Amino acid sequence: MSAQISVVITCYNQARYLGAAIASVLAQTYPPTQIIVMDDGSVDDSQAVAANYSGVQYVRQLNQGVAAARNNGFQQSTGEFVVFMDGDDRLMPSALETNLNYLRAAPACAFAFGSRIAVDAVGVPLPGWEWNYTGEDHYLELLLGNQIHCPAQVMHRRAAFESVGGFREFSNSAEDYDLYLRLAQKFPLCGHREVIAEYRVHGTNGSHNHRLMMQSTLTILHAQRKFIKGNRGYEQAYKTGVRRCRESFGDKLFWSVVADARARQWISAMQKTSFLLRCSPRALAKNLGHKINKTRSVGK
Repeated sequence: MSAQISVVITCYNQARYLGAAIASVLAQTYPPTQIIVMDDGSVDDSQAVAANYSGVQYVRQLNQGVAAARNNGFQQSTGEFVVFMDGDDRLMPSALETNLNYLRAAPACAFAFGSRIAVDAVGVPLPGWEWNYTGEDHYLELLLGNQIHCPAQVMHRRAAFESVGGFREFSNSAEDYDLYLRLAQKFPLCGHREVIAEYRVHGTNGSHNHRLMMQSTLTILHAQRKFIKGNRGYEQAYKTGVRRCRESFGDKLFWSVVADARARQWISAMQKTSFLLRCSPRALAKNLGHKINKTRSVGK
């Protein structure tokens, strides 16, 4: 019996990329049963782009954020398996077939996920990244950090997704990370190295808001404390994950402060610096020290 797969494509003012996203789903070696474009209140030509593709279900909502759009798209879906993808990403041709095969081989798993490649705004590949998951304990590895960089890498089992209530709509940043952790608390996961998706990197990615990403990620990690209490391995992974979050986003936010200062955007620079002092003072001190030393070296 053929598996029923629904693909939910969420978009917000991504008409420029949406056609490529839809085309990548239509070109799958294992065709999906259903393709839903969930428009989160776009003011561009997203609806017109979706209308160019027959068999695509277009649903529009008032702007509520990506978590709400994904949940609403899920409510419109009927498949036993569901894939969420952003309107600026693309699936590799065998993405659905590959993840489906892994889920069929591991019926206890909540979702299967593979690797991804990053591309720029026009689709040119960017430098790769290191795959660090061992597959031994995905919950522990997720505590260390989320390496599932785009939702299109994942195929969800509908029953598992429903059992945790879907995406929590407390934030429109890192809501996928929160979902993966909650699922990993209850179910095994199935990770593999095969490339599933292209993650498009451009100036309007939500992940470029480093302050919001740090706040959301720390909130999500802090919510794990009750579950990990008494498990030394999880407690250590949690501490490492918090430290990595502060360092990684703190480094990026510091250079955002530098860019603001160069552009004489003083209010933004001061707000970000204040946030760094509260949430990542080590990253601020480290990068400030490096910049001072570099300036001194240049001046010699």
